[in-house]
Amino acid sequence: TISAYIDVVERLGLVRLLPGTRASVAKRAVGRPRVLFADPAVARHLAGVATRQLVEFEGRARLAPLLEGIVLTELLQQRVTSEVEFRLGHLRERNGLEIDLLVELPDETVYGIEVRTAAGFRPHQFRALETLAVRAGSRFRGGIVLNTASVGFKYRPGMWGLPISALWEWGYGRD
Repeated sequence: TISAYIDVVERLGLVRLLPGTRASVAKRAVGRPRVLFADPAVARHLAGVATRQLVEFEGRARLAPLLEGIVLTELLQQRVTSEVEFRLGHLRERNGLEIDLLVELPDETVYGIEVRTAAGFRPHQFRALETLAVRAGSRFRGGIVLNTASVGFKYRPGMWGLPISALWEWGYGRD
């Protein structure tokens, strides 16, 4: 019965549905869409969480879905003007593998994106992306961990850690 309510709030623009991936790299994937708030301020208000609580260590669990919604909304906006056609989805498998966002290209290749609340990068944040890279083989284009850090780095070939702000600042100030 909740589906009808989700449909209403989606049509109102309060939430976005991120479909389960259709990429061939998925095995035993859960196909249900993820529901993410399109506006993090509305989500924070509805959850009854003060802004200061989100920046505290205990608030990370509540901050994570807000950041994921910001990333999804930005990528959906960029899809409209992108020179490269792409589809967005998420991957959640019964065996426990989860990737926050999969960017699926028409040639069946994928990028994996993980969204984290940490201000630093650690190897465990790349674990799911490494599993995806092994499974996808040559169909894996790259993996990105987005977080609240101020600078990015190259974790290994084909894997990067970037600040979330790179989504809208990419190319800013470049010739």
